[in-house]
Amino acid sequence: MRLHSAFLAFTFLLPLSTSAQAPPQTPAPPPPTEEQIKAAADLPFRNPALPIDQRVDDLVGRLTLEEKISQLIDRAAPVPRLDIPAYNWWNEGLHGIARSGFATMFPQAIGNAATWDAPLVHSIGEVVSTEARAKYNDTIAHGNHDRYFGLTIWSPNINIFRDPRWGRGQETYGEDPFLTARLGTAFVQGIQGDDPKYFRAIATPKHYAVHSGPESTRHKANIDPTPHDLWDTYLPAFRATITEGHADSLMCAYNAIDKVPACASKMLLGDILRNDWHFQGFITLTAAPSATFHNPTAITTPPTSPQVQPQASSPALTPTAAPNISSSPTPSTKVSSLKPSSTSPSNASSPPA
Repeated sequence: MRLHSAFLAFTFLLPLSTSAQAPPQTPAPPPPTEEQIKAAADLPFRNPALPIDQRVDDLVGRLTLEEKISQLIDRAAPVPRLDIPAYNWWNEGLHGIARSGFATMFPQAIGNAATWDAPLVHSIGEVVSTEARAKYNDTIAHGNHDRYFGLTIWSPNINIFRDPRWGRGQETYGEDPFLTARLGTAFVQGIQGDDPKYFRAIATPKHYAVHSGPESTRHKANIDPTPHDLWDTYLPAFRATITEGHADSLMCAYNAIDKVPACASKMLLGDILRNDWHFQGFITLTAAPSATFHNPTAITTPPTSPQVQPQASSPALTPTAAPNISSSPTPSTKVSSLKPSSTSPSNASSPPA
């Protein structure tokens, strides 16, 4: 199990953290006073010598109901009386961290996939998260709390690219489940690093699951994949990034599966993710999840959707049956922790997550 000190702020409050929320209408609270900072420093949840569970229980017990609720959006509010900073969970880094300014830019994911080079993709992840960590250190030192300067990276996109009309296929590693699983796992490991105590950043495979567009119907489409297609095509990459790559975050999909929103699916989130794959991280909702949750009558199965009638794929590829793909480095099995960045609401535009 990989635990991190985000639990000591607000990750543990986020079984589901919603994204793409409107900017808050109330002014931000004042920063903590010197007295509050000094008092918080002596509280048990600040003591790194104590067990994680004990520190989490201490902090949760000190939060009011309103403070807990304030942590359940992407723009998590600060709690000055406990010296807990604001944090914005929305950060992008699929092929560079450039939404927060100058950064190294790599080809889009579909171009990286054409290399068939897992160690290369692993190295790209290392560069992205190293620059994300550097930007975080600099912006916090200068009091910058905007979106895109945090350490929770909403990448990689490991959906299966089945139809060019989707519009976001360039974000993926293509149409092959095995290749997507190998490259997605390498990228996750590169992003998160292998430090014995801290994650370098947190990777977020998305969109779980059975999502391949089109964008125009993403909040109302219902997908009914066959069991063969679900397990042989759409789930292998997610399983690999969780069980092998040990991604500490995962983003659920916009659409519904078997007439249940993916972000509320007991089968996907409970039975498979938590129980079968033993996922211990946090789940982030997609942008504007209310479009699906608040309008259940809109969940339909449009006959023209490239996702709706998936064709059965060929038998699952295995490493021996697939083309020669270099393996990524063995993932670390050591317990890790991450101190989250401190960010607050941003005025930046909100492209699809």
